[in-house]
Amino acid sequence: MKRALITPTIAALATVGLAFTAAADTPVPPPTERVSVEQINTCDDLEVTVYFAAHDAMMSSYSYRTIEAASDQLSECAVTSIEARVISEEAHTDESLAKLSEARANAVLQALKTNGIRSGNISTEIADAQATKASLGQPLARRVDVTLTAVPALGT
Repeated sequence: MKRALITPTIAALATVGLAFTAAADTPVPPPTERVSVEQINTCDDLEVTVYFAAHDAMMSSYSYRTIEAASDQLSECAVTSIEARVISEEAHTDESLAKLSEARANAVLQALKTNGIRSGNISTEIADAQATKASLGQPLARRVDVTLTAVPALGT
């Protein structure tokens, strides 16, 4: 008779214990009021990398968003110089491939200009991927590395 009472009692206690454990593991709901976080713009030098598909000079939507983010970050800064370094896996023995590298650099510089990043000091360098140890043998050796040197703008 006692066994008949003990088994249901243990089962009931186990069920109640599991309910309390499940309630304790429930995450706290997110706050309902909106929180505004102010973006802090800094005028530190910025490096941006834009990748390209093979034998193509068209920028992807991701690349455009990267340029837009750089523009937002430098919105209160004066860009003093832009250095664009084209890294290409294609050998530059062919004139059409050299023109492809130039087209990639021009696409990136035009995107920067469209997003309000301008400078009077722009330099472009085209490097073979074999000359750069970091990109040797990597499929992402079709890129433009851009270094933006920025200082606080007057009046900010």
